[in-house]
Amino acid sequence: MNFRKLFGAVAATAALASGAAHAVTVNGVTWDPNSGLDLSATSSLYELPVTTIGAELTGYGVIEKINGLDNFCAGCELTFTFDSYFLQSYTPFVSPLNPGSFTFSGGLFNFYVSSVNALAGDVTTYNDGALWLTLAGSDLGGLLGGITLFGNGGLPASGSITGSGTGYLDAIGGLALPYFDTNTVFGSDLVYSSSFNPIPDGPLDDGMTHLGTAAITGDSANIPEPGVLALLGLGFAGMGFARRNKKQA
Repeated sequence: MNFRKLFGAVAATAALASGAAHAVTVNGVTWDPNSGLDLSATSSLYELPVTTIGAELTGYGVIEKINGLDNFCAGCELTFTFDSYFLQSYTPFVSPLNPGSFTFSGGLFNFYVSSVNALAGDVTTYNDGALWLTLAGSDLGGLLGGITLFGNGGLPASGSITGSGTGYLDAIGGLALPYFDTNTVFGSDLVYSSSFNPIPDGPLDDGMTHLGTAAITGDSANIPEPGVLALLGLGFAGMGFARRNKKQA
């Protein structure tokens, strides 16, 4: 048997099968790892900013679009909660040219797939369903000195903080973990950015005081389909079988 031809045929078939599979679906959520945008998820969110050192930043939100498309989860929704961000420094607003700043350590995001029931003011409608992905704040392997989220915040006329933040994230769990554990963003997996303002009508029933938008962007891996892996396995098994027959002959 010509092993080179067999290996070439198996590899070519696997490559064709892998190349033909663009969009992937994990528990109802569909996106294209080969997209020019790769992964770019945008969301609305509610949060409770803090100004006391050591206090915890918490909030929740719902993903509205992935790669610019809003039909990525047919009959379902992708929601998230975030917590375990602890304030390390805070500089109050001084002037428009010196709007203040903040830094946080830690951080944990959990994403869930469930029926469409997210209701502002009720966090239980944002953390129900199957755990789709867990992300942890990253300080880029120590390069940021333990800081995982940083940004600026000021005091507008309302007297409440408004601002924006940026941080890095590592994929550590969930059904979609294999697709996002890529280490392609300065050694982390994804980058997070947000902006927030006071809720015009005041705090929600659960105490959340701010609303805003957020984006999570980065690279996602194109994992071979099970059929492709099975094809490769059969091909290599065939090579081994042929090699044994040749030795016996």
